[in-house]
Amino acid sequence: MSKETIRFRYPLNLQLFAEENPNPTPTNPEPNPEPERTFTQAELDEIVAKRLARDRKGREDYDDIKAKLTALEEAEAEREKAKLSETERLKAEKAAALQAAEDAKADRDRVLTAANQRLINAEFKNVGTRGQHSGRSAERCAEIGGLEWCYRR
Repeated sequence: MSKETIRFRYPLNLQLFAEENPNPTPTNPEPNPEPERTFTQAELDEIVAKRLARDRKGREDYDDIKAKLTALEEAEAEREKAKLSETERLKAEKAAALQAAEDAKADRDRVLTAANQRLINAEFKNVGTRGQHSGRSAERCAEIGGLEWCYRR
């Protein structure tokens, strides 16, 4: 590229960069600028009350909509249940009952194990406080051999 094409590639309009007239005379001066509106406390209270009323009106339907949604979900579940044949429905109910029974057994076993462990610990502490263990500590008895070991002399 020659220097001429580079120089005129992006021509500048110098009028864009010219300074404005420092003392412009307004061509259309505004005769009376309108003062900013001020409100009294009563007017503000009325505006806020109207806004709150509109907001509450929108929220009144929330409980109704929520109830309708719950009813629609229940109806959908009933339709799905109706689609299943009688045997499929019975199989699904049986599977749910078996799962509930399995969960109940697991909870029972866990609680029973914890209760038995508390009883064993209480018995060891009782044996340890009575002094019938030949000078051995109750915790040591539990670790090594149980109550029979503690009563041996």
